[in-house]
Amino acid sequence: MNPFEMENKDNLYCVSSGAPAPSDIEQDLLQADKVGKEAHETFVQGRMVKQTKSVHAPIKKLRLKTFANLAKTIKVTGQSKKTKQITSERNVFGQLVVLALKHEISMERVLSYPLGPVSASPGGWNA
Repeated sequence: MNPFEMENKDNLYCVSSGAPAPSDIEQDLLQADKVGKEAHETFVQGRMVKQTKSVHAPIKKLRLKTFANLAKTIKVTGQSKKTKQITSERNVFGQLVVLALKHEISMERVLSYPLGPVSASPGGWNA
């Protein structure tokens, strides 16, 4: 997709996947700068100016949503009966294309291998 030729310019799109951001993720991304500056100001005021908290006290994580929150997660149980959580990587395909071009490997050969840590069953990642 060409990010400069979008049909709907009112939405925020992920450049790597071309998917529009849901409203909650879009809101967090657009307000990240403002929220970060507010957290910085709170840190400086509370720990340096007023000294109501220790400089070494833990800092509360902001937990803003990003495009990484769109990655699908599945649970896989192996032969050892341990369950592992696997998250799909959206940028694996882009990395494969770059490496294939750099090392002159045919795309047919590159795409003959699974793009994730385990092969997706029919409907596996999309379920």
